[in-house]
Amino acid sequence: MPKLMVTAAAAAGTALLLAAGTTAATAAPGDWTSKSWSKTVSGAHGSGTITRGDEGNAYAATGTLTVTDTDPKACYTARLGMKVWTLSKPGGLREVEVGSHSAKQCGPGTIDIKADSWANNVTDGPWVTLCKEGTKCAR
Repeated sequence: MPKLMVTAAAAAGTALLLAAGTTAATAAPGDWTSKSWSKTVSGAHGSGTITRGDEGNAYAATGTLTVTDTDPKACYTARLGMKVWTLSKPGGLREVEVGSHSAKQCGPGTIDIKADSWANNVTDGPWVTLCKEGTKCAR
């Protein structure tokens, strides 16, 4: 019985911290510090590495982005994204997508990219998507 009470108290404490939005650094699902990414969309492709900082809440996507679209006005970026729990008013606790974009490449060419993000309470990700300016950036 005492073990059950300790477990219940720990669960209640965790729920309270989540609701307050002040949890300790929570790493993304899985135990990793670096993983590769590769994406291809119509008009561009890219690949590289996503790294997670020592404390588990700083993320960076690096690599190259190659635009093959022949339109010089067609601009692409790489986007580092993830889903996190956040506290909002009204509504309380909810899951939202956060992230950041790299520099953009317009027209044919290849650039080195880096996109950084910092997050606690990651529920999904991180991932990299390639985005064409003016269109929805789909995962």
